[in-house]
Amino acid sequence: MSGSPLSATVKEVGEQPAKLRSLLSTPVERATAGSIFVGAGDSYAAALATFYLSGGKYLAFDPYAISTIPSVAAGRDVFFISVSGRTSSNISAAQKLRGVARKRIAITANRDSPLAEEVDDVVLLPYEPRARVAGTLSFTVTLLASMKVALGDFSCDFSRAYSAAKVAQKKVALSDHGTTYLLGNNAAHAIAVYGAAKVYEILGAKADAEQLEEFSHMELFSLKASDSVIVFSAFDPARIGARLHAALRSRGYVASLLDTNSPNTFDSIFYYAFLSQLAPLAKAQAKGLAEPYLAGARKKLQISDGMIY
Repeated sequence: MSGSPLSATVKEVGEQPAKLRSLLSTPVERATAGSIFVGAGDSYAAALATFYLSGGKYLAFDPYAISTIPSVAAGRDVFFISVSGRTSSNISAAQKLRGVARKRIAITANRDSPLAEEVDDVVLLPYEPRARVAGTLSFTVTLLASMKVALGDFSCDFSRAYSAAKVAQKKVALSDHGTTYLLGNNAAHAIAVYGAAKVYEILGAKADAEQLEEFSHMELFSLKASDSVIVFSAFDPARIGARLHAALRSRGYVASLLDTNSPNTFDSIFYYAFLSQLAPLAKAQAKGLAEPYLAGARKKLQISDGMIY
């Protein structure tokens, strides 16, 4: 498998702590109060995490959603998160918000992209965009940049978070033949959204991200013995995740409870992000896969490209 697309992704995942440390010390201009973060796919998860981590000081939207209610951006700064800068819904939303938003800013790795050309300013990501890969470093760089823009300076021990995730990945039970449910509250839910995306992209398996509270109201009633439930236990002061985990295990269901064991909120966020990458990659390696599922899903890629770009 040496030199395969999957091994290249594994290598990139391992390089994240050093690259993120470098970005953490890079100054960026702070967002104004009430700014909006917009993104699709992995970038939506980054926007959503930023909303939660700011305590609601900033908003998060999907680009198509904000296009239907552009008035919400009136007088606000809007940050469009897109690594490639080519996502048509972001470009369309940026066009629609011209003259409505106070300022439109792209958080992108492509300064020459259509999105970068449309907006008023650019926050450039230190990343080389690559096609047909499951987003790993692209996501964590985007997430970190968005957090810095929204929150300013903070500390995060990326190496410790990564080392803890390497150990904890063995506890992550991904379903072989059913659905893997990833549950989290607050910002942990945002990372669960990202985690579900990695199960889709790397393994081509079924997954679903849900709010920790909502699962017991809805998805629980479709739970099968072949499914698995993963609980990201941070941001859960009432410990309902631990209660749910115990209740599921006592009745024979497969469930994993993933504690962060860190008092640092930012360590916890990146711990879950690294786990969301490491667990499906380890399963793909165990299956002997040479590339992420999405790289070979040609018909689905044609549909996806036609819809996204």
